[in-house]
Amino acid sequence: MNYVLAAAVKRARIEKRVTLQLLRDIYAVHQLHAGLSLEALRDKLGLSEEAWHETAEKYRKLAFPA
Repeated sequence: MNYVLAAAVKRARIEKRVTLQLLRDIYAVHQLHAGLSLEALRDKLGLSEEAWHETAEKYRKLAFPA
C-alpha cells in the first residue's frame, strides 16, 4: 500500500508528506465532524478496545480543539 500511495502522491505532484496514517487520521476527523459517534468510528476503523484507548483522545483533540 505504501508503494501505491507513493506513486499516487508523485503523479499528483504533491510535495508534502502523505502517509497512510495521515489519511486515516483525516478520515477519522471528517467522520467526527459529520456527526459520527466515537464508538461508531472505532467500529469503522476496526480498532480494538486497547488500541482505541490510545487513539480516541487524539481524534477528539483533532476534531474538536479547545
